[in-house]
Amino acid sequence: MAPPALLKAALANITAWVMTLNVSSNYVPTSWLPKTPPYSIFLNGNLARVLLTSYRVFGDESFREEGLRWCDTLAANQTAIATSKGSAAGYWDTGYKDLYLADTGTAVVALALGWHLAADSPPRRAAYELALRRFALFCYEGCQTAPAGGAYGEGCPPAEGNGWVRADGGVGDGYYKKALNLEAYTISTANAGAAFFAHLANVPAAGPGVAPAALAAAAEGAVAWLTSTILPDGSIPYIISPPNNGSNVFQAISYSAEGFVSVDAMFPSPPTRAALAKLNATVAYLVATQNADGSWGIRDSGDGERSPRALTLLQWWLSSFEPPASAWRATVSATMDRYVAYVMANWGEYGINADTLTTGFVGLAFADLYCGGAGLGWCSFAVAP
Repeated sequence: MAPPALLKAALANITAWVMTLNVSSNYVPTSWLPKTPPYSIFLNGNLARVLLTSYRVFGDESFREEGLRWCDTLAANQTAIATSKGSAAGYWDTGYKDLYLADTGTAVVALALGWHLAADSPPRRAAYELALRRFALFCYEGCQTAPAGGAYGEGCPPAEGNGWVRADGGVGDGYYKKALNLEAYTISTANAGAAFFAHLANVPAAGPGVAPAALAAAAEGAVAWLTSTILPDGSIPYIISPPNNGSNVFQAISYSAEGFVSVDAMFPSPPTRAALAKLNATVAYLVATQNADGSWGIRDSGDGERSPRALTLLQWWLSSFEPPASAWRATVSATMDRYVAYVMANWGEYGINADTLTTGFVGLAFADLYCGGAGLGWCSFAVAP
């Protein structure tokens, strides 16, 4: 396994760079992705989550405070809206005039981690919880009228339904291609359905909203849906309507890993564990499809840039499913080591400390790999380390 000192030093390097970006403003321009608006809540949310995670690793109060200031900004920027059932809910523009539950799911997982690390500030916790619960209501109950401005799309989920949370466990994506999107989407199911619902269910309810038991059930349902889509070769397909014909298989695996770890760490029920056992095929797929240089996917593609959490899926599998004496452990561990070596050897070319997208994902993946070896658990998730 990769040397802990190397992982910790890499995380320290990334965190130092993130601290120069004024993440708390939620305005982070990037020359690496010039078409990406600086207000992207999923990019900036991952950077804030790196800071909060690094606080758990290094104990540096400045990391926690900058991460929590981003949480302050996100909570304050939520837009209020009435659900189809009249509940007071809220949503966010993702930063590029779209309303995607998938991208917002990334941001609210960071906000949930912020809630856990703001125990010394009841006002902060109250503001974060209100925003989190209002977003969950929006996911569950939709809205009476489409979000204002007409930039997202027309229509809302029907009042008699469950918003974007489907009976089959999948989750729609809000408004995709300027139209209401109710079909299950892999990334929104992973980010909002599995990761976010599990995180919010782990926050003790102090006010109105979706009941924790319902959130936990929805998170487990999202895992069941995701694992039901696994193809015979072990890949997790990128399912979206209308279809996207690009190569997104490693993106689907990477985001799904966020959901799998969240639900397994917080609600490891027998049915969910049985569903997650199907990922043995996905682990084998990652081993078989790793590039010769140690990477996954095409480096300068959106798929390659979002692939780092594949490392997390392999780490989780070894820690949760693979027996200690298994010969397969050595193969999976070597696959993980090759990816770490690839990142270290291609630091600048891969975009570390330049591309906010890849840097955020690598920071979280390296942090969790270090934390697991140091006995600190899943430091980037809202569970006790």
